[in-house]
Amino acid sequence: LTVGAALAITKQPVSQTATAGSSVTWTVTANSTNVNYQWQYYYNNKWNDFVGGTSASLTKTVQSSWNGWKIRVIVSDKSSSASVTSNEVTLTVGAALAITKQPVSQTAAAGSSVTWTVTANSTNVNYQWQYYYNNKWNDFQGGTSATLTKTVQSSWNGWKIRVIVSLKSDANVKVTSNEVTLTVASNVTLNGVTYRKLTNGTYEIVSYSGSLASLTIPSTVNGAAVTSVGVEAFLNNTTLQSISLPNSITVIGARAFKGCINLSTMTTHD
Repeated sequence: LTVGAALAITKQPVSQTATAGSSVTWTVTANSTNVNYQWQYYYNNKWNDFVGGTSASLTKTVQSSWNGWKIRVIVSDKSSSASVTSNEVTLTVGAALAITKQPVSQTAAAGSSVTWTVTANSTNVNYQWQYYYNNKWNDFQGGTSATLTKTVQSSWNGWKIRVIVSLKSDANVKVTSNEVTLTVASNVTLNGVTYRKLTNGTYEIVSYSGSLASLTIPSTVNGAAVTSVGVEAFLNNTTLQSISLPNSITVIGARAFKGCINLSTMTTHD
C-alpha cells in the first residue's frame, strides 16, 4: 500500500490592492493537479462563489464596492472527498482613476512654445497627448508625459488637444481629459517691431528688426494695449540710440535690451 501526501496548498494567494476598474489576479498552487478549484468572496455575512472562478487563477475587474472583501479558494480532490481551503486574503480598492487637474486652452503665436499640463490621482500611469486633425485623433510623437510642450505652427490654429491617461498595470483602465483648443495668434509688425498678442488680449513686443536710431512704441496696436517687452526683444541691437515706451508697459522681460550698446536714452509717454 502506497499512501501519497495529503492534499495541501503549497503557494497561497496574497492580498491585493487595485484601482476600481482595473483587473486583479489571485493564484493558488496545490501539491496535486487532480483537483478542482472554487474561488469565493465573503459578502453579506456568507461565503459566495465567484461565477467562473474554477481554475488555479482568478482574474476579476475590480469594482469600488469590493473594497475590504475577503477572498479564498477551496481546492478539492477530483477522486476523493478531500479538500483544503486557502488562507483568506483581502482586496483593497483605491479610488477610480481620475483627472484632478485638466489641461486648459491656450493662445500662442506661431513660432512660440506652448505647454499643456494634466494631473491624475495616480502616479502609476501612462500619458498620450493627442490632437484632432483630418477628422481623427492623432498621437503627438513624444507626448507621453504629464506635460506637453510644443513649438506652435500657424496651421495648428483651432486644433483640439486632449490627453489619455491609463494605468501602467492595466492599459484598459483609462480616462480622457477635456478637449481644449489651441488658438494661434497672428503677430503684427510695425516699424520693424514685432508684437505678439497675449492670452489676456494685450500685446507684447517680441523682437525688433528695424534700423531706426530713434524709436517710439505706440500704446496700442489694433486697439489693444501694449503691455510688455518680451525676453531678449531688442537683444544685441546696435542701431538703436533712443526709445520711448508707453506707460501701458508694465513688464520688461529679461535681457530685453542686453547688448544694445548705443542705446543711451529711454523715456516714457502716454
